Amino acid sequence: MATDSISGLHDELTAALAVLDPQIQGVHDLNDIQSITPALDNALTSAEQSLHQRRALIQTVLDDIEALLRDLASLEADGYPTPETFPLTGDLKDELDGQIKDVETGASVFTSGALATHLEVTFGDPVPKVGIPIT
Repeated sequence: MATDSISGLHDELTAALAVLDPQIQGVHDLNDIQSITPALDNALTSAEQSLHQRRALIQTVLDDIEALLRDLASLEADGYPTPETFPLTGDLKDELDGQIKDVETGASVFTSGALATHLEVTFGDPVPKVGIPIT
């Protein structure tokens, strides 16, 4: 079922977070060193921001996957993919059948219109544009 691949993606992204979190912490700790140059500070800050952005994107996808799995479970609990049927008592079923028959009878008076089978187009002579010679 599709949930197998979704669960696999969830596991992969969860594992990615397990790698990413210590990387973020490590870059943050490096940036706290007082003796680094402003250029290295900028590079570390940029790297940390990129890692945080990646983490946020992964977390958004994980949250969406979890919501999808909850919704899918609800849909399956509702009986999906079995089509839903609606029982009608005898009189209501008879009434519905009569309505269907009336609609079918009404629709039977219509026929398909004829489709075009021939098209003829006649073009006039070309008209030269000002400043553009005809070759």
